[in-house]
Order: sequence, then C-alpha cells, then structure tokens
Amino acid sequence: MVERVVKILIKNNIIHQQDSELYQYGLTLLIKKIFHIVTILLLGTICKKFICTAVFLVAYAGIRKYAGGYHAKSSKGCYACTGIVTSFSILLFYILEYVELFVIYIILGICAGAISTFSPQETSNRPLSREELTIYKKKTIKTLIIEGIICLLSLFFKEIINGIICAWVIETIMLLIGKGSCLLYTSPSPRDQSLSRM
Repeated sequence: MVERVVKILIKNNIIHQQDSELYQYGLTLLIKKIFHIVTILLLGTICKKFICTAVFLVAYAGIRKYAGGYHAKSSKGCYACTGIVTSFSILLFYILEYVELFVIYIILGICAGAISTFSPQETSNRPLSREELTIYKKKTIKTLIIEGIICLLSLFFKEIINGIICAWVIETIMLLIGKGSCLLYTSPSPRDQSLSRM
C-alpha cells in the first residue's frame, strides 16, 4: 500500500524518484503512529475513559517528544510496549478515581522532579549535542509547567488531571527504564526522534 502511494506521487511528479525510500519510510511511520493512536482511543472509549485517554495522549506526546525515555528496538516491541502502556493507563484511570486530590498533586510533584532530573534521555539512533540537550531540557520543563498549570486550573475536571498525571507517571517509568538500559553500555546512548515513540 505504501509503495503504491509513493509510486503515484512519483508518477504525478510530486516527489522525485531518488527520494522514494525516504517517503516510503516516513509514510510507514505515519501509518504506524495513526494505528497506535486509534487503537489507544478505541480502547479508552470501550472502557468509558475517552476523555482521560485523549488528555493522556496529548500530555504524554508533549512530554515524551523532548524528555525521551525507553524506546523499543523493533516494531513488534513497539506494539507490545503500546499495549502495556495503554492497559496500565486505563487501569490507572480507575485507580485515580479513588485517590484524594492532594495525593494526586504530591504524585505530580514527584513525577515532575523525576522527569526534570532524568531528561532529556537518549537512545541508540541519534546523538544529541550539548546545545540540544540544553534546549530539550528547557522545553521539557516548559511543557511540565504548562501541563502543571492546566492541572491546577482543572480542579473540577478530574478527568483532565487524571489524564495528565497518568502521562507523567508513565513518562517517569519510561525514563527510569531507559536510564537502566543506558547503564548496560559503556558509551553514551543517543536518542531517537522518530515518530514511533510509544
């Protein structure tokens, strides 16, 4: 299917022949990302947690884009990781319904501290310069502040708070797992910026 789309684009002179592999790779990643998002939203809808799930996706994408964290090395591993993260998220949504608001804010504070400390985190596909590390750190903290303010302004909309706290908890876990993986190597591990981050 992807090859057919690329051939049509080449035939209509929209892209060049020499760029076909690049566009094929990009379209494949885009399709995978869309599949992941649709799957997660569908599961959230089935479990009657659509709003929490939608907020989680937005908050998680905003943090993970710059903070990084554990990243599966294969498509199958990525799908498995997505399934585990989604299942854990939905379970966490139900648990958070019985957690007092002040406890939730304490958890948010702990996660914010952990994410700020361990980010940005690299993986094995692309090294980051010192300048990039500084920029990503600042953008991660900026995103945390924005999402934290949203939580403070959403006192009467617990679904929004639950979606954000779930994103922070999972990102914290991903960073800790990623840090543990990096310790297995003697050289610094670079970070992947591809679309498939789940």
